Amino acid sequence: MQKMGLKGVFVGRVFNTELEYAAQFEEEISSSQNLLWIKGLPHDDPILVSSYAAASIFYLPSSGETQSHSALEAMATGTPLILGDRLYAYQVPFEGVLRCNPDDERSIENCIQHITKSPDKYRKYLPRTFTWENVASKVMEVYEKVARAKE
Repeated sequence: MQKMGLKGVFVGRVFNTELEYAAQFEEEISSSQNLLWIKGLPHDDPILVSSYAAASIFYLPSSGETQSHSALEAMATGTPLILGDRLYAYQVPFEGVLRCNPDDERSIENCIQHITKSPDKYRKYLPRTFTWENVASKVMEVYEKVARAKE
């Protein structure tokens, strides 16, 4: 982003197992006027919701995700997604999102350029099946099925 002259906001806390990486990341961020790191926000903070809604791109280069809540939250606001080309990025509902090799700077740049040229093409909204009500209903069905089986 810095190389491309784009502004970037990063939101996330530091885990104890990532202190060295976090120090390197903070050094990189602090050397740029275009980059900002908000070191974590509570899940119910209105600033977190507005940061998703205001974002031009949501990029998650993670290699260790199973199904990222943050990517789902970005989809809920219609923010164009770039996910790392890893197994988690091929799960429902991430079909059709833009994927890049998180270890390849050129691949990341290409994905960012695609979205900046045609953001609407890459907006993927979270399907209605991902509402709390629908998820709770599915969980309830499982409990009811187990209860019936024990009768």
